Amino acid sequence: MTAEQQAIVGLLNQVAVGKSKSITADEIYSQLISQGHQLFQGRTQEHVRQIVRDLVNSQVELIGSTSTGYFILSNVDEARDSIQSLKGRADKIHDRADNLEGLWNSQNPNNIV
Repeated sequence: MTAEQQAIVGLLNQVAVGKSKSITADEIYSQLISQGHQLFQGRTQEHVRQIVRDLVNSQVELIGSTSTGYFILSNVDEARDSIQSLKGRADKIHDRADNLEGLWNSQNPNNIV
């Protein structure tokens, strides 16, 4: 695990175990900066989100997310909710891409994507 990953996981384990204690990427960033983590200096909350995605995608940490932030999964219900939320968002993004493609193609019949 990188130093940045360790810092985020450490913070989540300190303050965000369980869905009810979720914290946003901005809060993670702000707290790590206030704790003196220079690795995050000049970065953005998008950088924090990317690190969290990497931690989950590489199957390193059980980090859930909601519209209110990130948290360490603490029970099976939180895991189910987080998984369903991600799948629902993926479906909506896929639908939006299909709709954009259809709209483009209908308005640009000589330049189909």
